[in-house]
Amino acid sequence: MVAQIPAQRAVLLNPAATPQQRKEALMFMVHFVGDMHQPLHCSDNKDRGGNDVRVVFFDRPGNLHGTWDGGLLSRMGKEDDLFPGLLKEAQQHQKKWSKGTVADWADESHKAAQKIVYGKLPPEPKGTPEPLGADYEKAADPLIRTQIEKAGDRLARLLNDTLK
Repeated sequence: MVAQIPAQRAVLLNPAATPQQRKEALMFMVHFVGDMHQPLHCSDNKDRGGNDVRVVFFDRPGNLHGTWDGGLLSRMGKEDDLFPGLLKEAQQHQKKWSKGTVADWADESHKAAQKIVYGKLPPEPKGTPEPLGADYEKAADPLIRTQIEKAGDRLARLLNDTLK
């Protein structure tokens, strides 16, 4: 992702790129910036980004990656109720979050994965599903909110700088 975001930006900036190439570059750039802010996409714990870590999240069996891709977010409420508050929060932190490079963003997500995502789990998958509940959700919630806010702010800045 670190190399692909600038590569897709270069396509958008290229006047010789076809409309289809530009459309695909925009789609990939949006996708990669979002993915970069899901901490397990920037972590290598030798478990395929959490896919090999079996968990039970509030009685739902699955894996750690799936829990972070949707399980935790779905418990935060409806998007229409959630996003206005996130937008308001993000506006207060724009200057702080707009700094840094794409590599810095990936490193930030990697550190968050190590500290919070894996923070309460054993270092190696133990074979039986790890139960995750309210304590894990409480630790994850602020990180999820912040990562959504950062991703939106950084994507907006990247698009504004690219398409001006």
